[in-house]
Amino acid sequence: MGTEERLAKLERELADLRAGPKKHVRTRLLEITDENGNNRAVLRADEGGPTLELLDEKGNKRAVLRVDALGPVLYLLDEKCNRIWEATH
Repeated sequence: MGTEERLAKLERELADLRAGPKKHVRTRLLEITDENGNNRAVLRADEGGPTLELLDEKGNKRAVLRVDALGPVLYLLDEKCNRIWEATH
């Protein structure tokens, strides 16, 4: 990508920011980060169904909520990602 293309892309992104927040976001993966850029929550939709993962400050999964073909599943995990509690279909 050349300088002119990069500049045009930045100008489009700046115009989008000035337009204000979007009312509708459509994506298959959303990662929410903390102030240090570490993932703290991940929301995804894939062939198995939607999944929400909550991560601790070290990046370990601590809770998983998923809906698959059989219904909802909730797991709570310890710091080593071992299941300590679950609710399944």
